[in-house]
Amino acid sequence: MVAGIESRLFEGDCEKGEVPKYSLNDLDNELFRVAGEIFSVSIAQGGPAPRFLQEWCYNYLVTGKPHTDGFYDKKLSQLIKGGC
Repeated sequence: MVAGIESRLFEGDCEKGEVPKYSLNDLDNELFRVAGEIFSVSIAQGGPAPRFLQEWCYNYLVTGKPHTDGFYDKKLSQLIKGGC
């Protein structure tokens, strides 16, 4: 199931980690929320955590605070740093 979520909602380099795809449709349909709930249940039941996210993305999900370092995409880095 996690692999299906990864291919549908995330993109990027497997070695560097992936980031959420820009998809207003998936956001409006709350697919990212559902993915988060599935990840949470998996972790709570002793299952695997998602291991494909870039470190900054994982840290944001865990803490709720954007970190402004560790980006591989310069455009994305500028967008997030501009919003902080």
